[in-house]
Amino acid sequence: MKLTRYVITSIFLANLCYAGVTPPSEIRITPTGSKEEACFNVSWKSQGTDTAGYYYKLDNQANFNWAKQSPIKIRVSYPGNHKFYLAAMDKDKNISPFVISQFSHKSVPPSAGIASFSLSEPVTYDTGGSPGIIAAGDVNGDGLNDVVAANYYDNNISVFLQQDSGTLASHATYSVGQGPFGVGIGDLNSDGKNEVVVGCAASDQIFVFSQNEGGTLTQTEVYGTGRGPYGLVVGDVNSDGRNDIVVTNSGGQSISILTWLKECPETYYYLFGSLQKANTLTMQKLNNGEVFAHLLYSAGATPYWLCVGDINGDEMHDIACVNYSESTISLYIQQPDRSMVMAGKLSVPSANPPNVCLGDINGDGLNELAVSGGGEIGVFGRKDNSIGLIGTYTATEGSNGGIRIGDVNNDGRADMVSTHSKNISVFLQDKDGKLSKPTSWYAGDAPGGLAIADVDNDGANEIITGNIRGNSISVIHLK
Repeated sequence: MKLTRYVITSIFLANLCYAGVTPPSEIRITPTGSKEEACFNVSWKSQGTDTAGYYYKLDNQANFNWAKQSPIKIRVSYPGNHKFYLAAMDKDKNISPFVISQFSHKSVPPSAGIASFSLSEPVTYDTGGSPGIIAAGDVNGDGLNDVVAANYYDNNISVFLQQDSGTLASHATYSVGQGPFGVGIGDLNSDGKNEVVVGCAASDQIFVFSQNEGGTLTQTEVYGTGRGPYGLVVGDVNSDGRNDIVVTNSGGQSISILTWLKECPETYYYLFGSLQKANTLTMQKLNNGEVFAHLLYSAGATPYWLCVGDINGDEMHDIACVNYSESTISLYIQQPDRSMVMAGKLSVPSANPPNVCLGDINGDGLNELAVSGGGEIGVFGRKDNSIGLIGTYTATEGSNGGIRIGDVNNDGRADMVSTHSKNISVFLQDKDGKLSKPTSWYAGDAPGGLAIADVDNDGANEIITGNIRGNSISVIHLK
């Protein structure tokens, strides 16, 4: 299918109400050295006296991260050129223009590679009933990645906080609506602290939890969605530097975008443009000077899961959604006015695709889409201004459930992982940007959801699975 490619030099600068906030300056990005081959220190100089903190992201990450001050440490997932985005936020929650800094990661440790790759036996932690989907991120403000699992049968979530020892603490439990499935982590209200967002498929609701002092959570908001919100992602899908919520409404053949916008003329231009492309738009003016909007877009039959990221190479986040019953992907492309338009559908090679993810699995600096299903894994990529199937991959077992892209052997390249009845398949990316023959590793009883993140603070990613029949999560470490 043909996609329009938009190249905009400063996509953030023209689309926000900045209220005179000055961006950071003198950004320095330097390698950390030692054994952290793909890690960099980032420092900068503040230009304001009332700065509350900083939003930042690396390359095409879906959501923005938060830092209270300089410096920070970041980790890249592939060799080559990278972009670091940084903006300041003042105490009134006004955001500065983003400053974009480019840097390069060229070296790969000689010891890292495919031949020496090995994973540990899984370390398991008990959850509630049927923890299908999990998410990793900092949910208590200590800068370490924690793990959240949605327990479908128990109508609650399990939250595992990372300890200084590198292990996860016994889970805390929080009640939600009926049939929790999708879960996401990200800062929604510009307070510098991540929220936990849970989609409840049987009650057509989204529950939002905010952080308290001491590492606990409090339910702060409940939002209505379409029918059956299974898939859920937190990320910026309108280029305003703030995170939004995107869900699939599996029973309503649609997706929902929930967004919070600063009240200014640009916001209403964006909403007007969105109204021309969305099925429905509902909006509400809030007391804090913001506008809340719920946009509903058509999808295919049984939209099940989705991902957010740059699909067409214009540095603006798009959306890809798998339609389970018709074996297609719906693509939603962000336009220059920040509105989203459904660009069309792509057929996938395997029936009943349950999951889709996005990342660079061939080392070209561009994102590919990987789709799981009842047979081969389909990988879609770009050629000039078009996107289509560029490869299929056979896992160690015939059917694939969860699928994720990320660096799992600490060589700075993004790899691919899929889940099966008890095992996972790991496809490592080699130095030529090709995926190796998969290897199989035990994970647990019916691993479904996947996350790839550093949850023991050792500088290398772990593979985390939600084990549906095992009522547990597994953390699998690199040996």
